[in-house]
Amino acid sequence: VQRSGSIVAIIQQYFTNSISRLLLPVDGAHAAACEEMATAMSSAEAAAYKGLQQCIETVMAEVERLLSAEQKATDYKSPDDGMAPDHRPTTACTRVVAYLSRVLESAFTALEGLNKQAFLSELVWYFIFDH
Repeated sequence: VQRSGSIVAIIQQYFTNSISRLLLPVDGAHAAACEEMATAMSSAEAAAYKGLQQCIETVMAEVERLLSAEQKATDYKSPDDGMAPDHRPTTACTRVVAYLSRVLESAFTALEGLNKQAFLSELVWYFIFDH
């Protein structure tokens, strides 16, 4: 995503500095080229969004897999059983936190700006509401 963002910025800069200026004197060509450029950028953004959405779905599937494999019924002790609550993290919790830490490290390295913000917001939303 980081590379594609850089490439898009280079393309936009080249279009603005070179191609767009050449088309200004040609009747209707400048407007058509700008419209085509906007359509291409929109398609690129949609593809990036779809890819990030698939990443989030994959992350959440792995979280669910880890929880299914590691959680035990004894992890959920009722306060009614007379035992003091154990506030230590369970094995399942520890594994999920470690996995999400690696995901976040990768996201902070690979994403920037609004892409990072959108990805992290979506990931948190899925984690809180779909988990």
